[in-house]
Amino acid sequence: MMGCGHNLIDIYIFELSYFRDYYVKAYMEFCEDIASTCLPYAKKIKMLKAQHKDENDYCIWQENDFQEFANYIDLQYNCLSGFLQNLVSLWENQLNDYYLMIECKDFAELKTELERDINLNLDKEHNLEIYEIRQVDNYLKHGQFGNAEKNLIDINSRFYRNDKIKGEIRGNFFRNKQLEIQVDDIEYFANKFIDFWKKVASKL
Repeated sequence: MMGCGHNLIDIYIFELSYFRDYYVKAYMEFCEDIASTCLPYAKKIKMLKAQHKDENDYCIWQENDFQEFANYIDLQYNCLSGFLQNLVSLWENQLNDYYLMIECKDFAELKTELERDINLNLDKEHNLEIYEIRQVDNYLKHGQFGNAEKNLIDINSRFYRNDKIKGEIRGNFFRNKQLEIQVDDIEYFANKFIDFWKKVASKL
């Protein structure tokens, strides 16, 4: 199985590179569409702010237009979240594919085999970046109040805004706390996985 490893890794790197570039392009196009859709709301919000600028008790987020604006901004977050989760899922499926012949059952077995075969350790202490990406993935899938949130706080992750507040105000609602993700993280996630496979190839 190891003899064909380089060919498989070339395929994995191609897949990650392809989706990296596609997701960046698709997300930017999606954001342009959202910005166009939000333009009337943005203009109305700007006008309302100007009208009430001297009223200390006026809250723009209570306006229906601001709620609509916030709803569309959430769509951007959800779109980006999906792309990032897909990259992690692709990499994890590549790992399963790579060790299919020895029938690994779960991620723990995969980690053991990687360390035994090519001395590559995926534990937090040895590969914090991959660990952090997997915690971000779990948070994006499951939201707050799980192990992923605790783990991101524990490593002081740049993705988690640790202001001690459990949730945030978006529009008229107190909502689930969002991570600090941006379009550059599509490349960050994909490139870290590509680097991982290059390290595997260099040790075969």
